[in-house]
Amino acid sequence: MTDVVGLDVSLHVGRVLAEAFKRRVPEILVKLVSRKNSAARAGRGFTCGGTANRSRTRSVQFAVPADLEDRLLLPMLNEAVACLREGNH
Repeated sequence: MTDVVGLDVSLHVGRVLAEAFKRRVPEILVKLVSRKNSAARAGRGFTCGGTANRSRTRSVQFAVPADLEDRLLLPMLNEAVACLREGNH
């Protein structure tokens, strides 16, 4: 999804979410944007070859935390519960 919307957009959204949820932006995203890797549409993102070859990915070397899924989903679940409690459904 990051390559579709653009790394620059993903970084901006990541910074907003990081501030709101007291988290940090993934360093790999900051590095890619600082290297001017705009996205797959320019042939430089997490996927290779632009939109025609989305199934082929570059090898990006970084460790994936074991609790990544929880870290991504739990903030959204917490917000959903808060909305239900407040009657915003």
